Amino acid sequence: MAIWAGFQTVDITPPVGAELAGYEERDHGSEGIANPLYARAMVVSNGKTKVCLVTSDLVGIDWQITKYVRGKVSRLTDIPEDHIMLTASHTHSGPNASRLSGWSAVKRTKRPTEAEKAYFLNLCESIAGAILAANRKLAPAKIGVETGHLKGLGCNRRDPNGPFDDRVTVLKVTGENGHVRGILVNYTCHPTVLSASNYLISGDYPSFTQESLTRVYPGCTPMFLQGAAGDVSTRHTRRGSTFEEARRMGELLAGKAIALASAARESDDDRLCAAVREITLPVRKFPPDDVCQAMLREARENLKRLRESGAPENLVRTAEVTLQGAERAILLKDLLGDQDIVTEMQALRIGPFVVVGVPAELFNEIGKEIKDSTDRATVVIAGYANDYVGYILTPDVYGEQGYEAGVTFTGVDAGEIIAKVGKEMVQDLVSDESSSW
Repeated sequence: MAIWAGFQTVDITPPVGAELAGYEERDHGSEGIANPLYARAMVVSNGKTKVCLVTSDLVGIDWQITKYVRGKVSRLTDIPEDHIMLTASHTHSGPNASRLSGWSAVKRTKRPTEAEKAYFLNLCESIAGAILAANRKLAPAKIGVETGHLKGLGCNRRDPNGPFDDRVTVLKVTGENGHVRGILVNYTCHPTVLSASNYLISGDYPSFTQESLTRVYPGCTPMFLQGAAGDVSTRHTRRGSTFEEARRMGELLAGKAIALASAARESDDDRLCAAVREITLPVRKFPPDDVCQAMLREARENLKRLRESGAPENLVRTAEVTLQGAERAILLKDLLGDQDIVTEMQALRIGPFVVVGVPAELFNEIGKEIKDSTDRATVVIAGYANDYVGYILTPDVYGEQGYEAGVTFTGVDAGEIIAKVGKEMVQDLVSDESSSW
């Protein structure tokens, strides 16, 4: 067997005026477009089976989008539903309308407008159309994978000296003539260089990464695959919250990706397979009301003190989101109830490359545990994949006061469940029998 690959890009930029996602402080819709937003589809075939991976400049993927796209594509092609993975970069300057139902909607503060509903349906059709087009463009290809490390972009946002998986992994797809047809870049870091004061539509630093790759490799399809970024951002590394800084950081990642792409060695591994596992996660348990209220008061007092003392921006921002976490915890206590959360995890194998899709903002230590579970393939995490069930934390964080502990939907055992299932799926896909999937 051999490998064929096809790519397609579709513009998914919302209209000006659309509500932007990611920051609760914003009080009106977008005012313009700084960077167009795209969804990019890659379909890979070995003549026996096909897999599809979609990346998008969105804050998240609603389960209804995944269900719609998988159903339509599987009816019109020979790509099985379970072989289609949809992911989001998690930009905080993209449309809120990509998450209108299920657990995704818990993050929203307003009911969707008719315009948002229309955008949502168009988004479903656009992504499905991109996959259909990529499937029609299949051509002989070679796959190469390389991994390196990058300093200076992301770090652990809760503690700049805390654990951080700084790996960059590149999947390079070339044609028969050696022309680079596609580059997939996997990195772990919230796209939050741009702050809540930004009202321009943008993919943040990943937009500039992908733009840079197309300048170096004309005609290629650049794809940014977000990792386990639940506790990773640019809070302690950025020099400001400007578009110039977003460009600098995006080009920093692009430079590393280009170096890795140049070093990537082609593989003869043509195995393609996929797996989906339904998982049940426990809903979180909340402290008593008086404890929640005390945490809220403490968070308010701490933020006031830092602002009045002229503390550095990164410390003030940490205090701001800690307050948001305390406020959100009180709201979630009444909203979530005691029903367990049912969702799915997915894994795709593309030759020597395995993508584990997690429908959440996964802490990077948990992601690293899954990535390091085998030496038989290069494993990466795709965060914000197929669905959204909030933050998945390490157990020690639940007893702390902070944003992530305040806004998580899931209980203390969720991270262990994700890690266990992720590692099992990796082992299934790298086993000698995996080629029969």
